[in-house]
Amino acid sequence: MIKMFYKLLTPLAYSMVFALIELGYTGLIDGQPKTTIDQLCVSFMLSPFMIQIYRSLLTHGYDLYLILFINPLLFWMLEIVGHHTLIYYFGKNHAWHYTTPDALFDGAIRIGYYPLFLMLGYGFHLIDNLSK
Repeated sequence: MIKMFYKLLTPLAYSMVFALIELGYTGLIDGQPKTTIDQLCVSFMLSPFMIQIYRSLLTHGYDLYLILFINPLLFWMLEIVGHHTLIYYFGKNHAWHYTTPDALFDGAIRIGYYPLFLMLGYGFHLIDNLSK
């Protein structure tokens, strides 16, 4: 029972931290902090994949710096899956849709967010070490 609680608590913690980061980021960039329940739900559903992939790479001996370097690819993969999942179920992604020139996959990802996702990956690495 405790293990199941932990397995639910970890993705919830990741989702909440990501929501706080998103609120801070949108507040700085747009002047208006914002996020959506859709974003929180997608983060909660998909963060276990991110956690498992990250931990699997670490346990198979991959260097932490390499993992952090490719971490944005994992974020983009989950953004693509989350974006199209929301479109499938609700007809639209209310959480995000990028329209900038660096947007790809029908507005699911932005290439320009690589440095941001690199830093976010390091932040999640720190959280993951705390949760062990």
